[in-house]
Amino acid sequence: MQAGLSLRLFMGFLLASLLGLVVGCSPTYDWRTLSDEAQDWQATFPGKPAKVERTIQMSLPGGPAAVVLSLRAVRIGEQTFSVGVGRLDQTAKGPQLMQLLEALQASRVQNLQGRITQTSPLPNGRSLVATGQMTLKPDAAPVAARLQMVSFVHQNQVIEVISAGPVADFNEEAAAQFLESLKLGL
Repeated sequence: MQAGLSLRLFMGFLLASLLGLVVGCSPTYDWRTLSDEAQDWQATFPGKPAKVERTIQMSLPGGPAAVVLSLRAVRIGEQTFSVGVGRLDQTAKGPQLMQLLEALQASRVQNLQGRITQTSPLPNGRSLVATGQMTLKPDAAPVAARLQMVSFVHQNQVIEVISAGPVADFNEEAAAQFLESLKLGL
């Protein structure tokens, strides 16, 4: 009887310890809603995002174009969550913006040296899933990676919501929650 009780206590302690290790190694998500009224979007990030903005030259079907890119991004573990906005000049029309959307999505997939595994048209946009590879540290071997993104043409700009990271650490639930949180038209 005493041996049975000791074994149950030991197994309970072992199970609690293992559960503590698993929980202790899990990334922490601190969900917060961020709005950008000037760009007319809102999203719920799993941490405090950093902001970067720059202008790049992109090759579009109508010729080279200057694109102003602004990005809000946070990294939780090895997974990145970001909202990016691409703007052409004020005279850009719907077809030019759809070309920009397609070019931005293609560049994201190309960054992974990947291939699109799923795509769905949306009103004024498109969602996609891609697989490929990414290098997590300089001089490290590439690892299998996953990209999920949704892009929209909205008010003379392209808005992208993206989650990307190594397949081994990719949290599908967090990615879905983030992608589904995007709201346009504040």
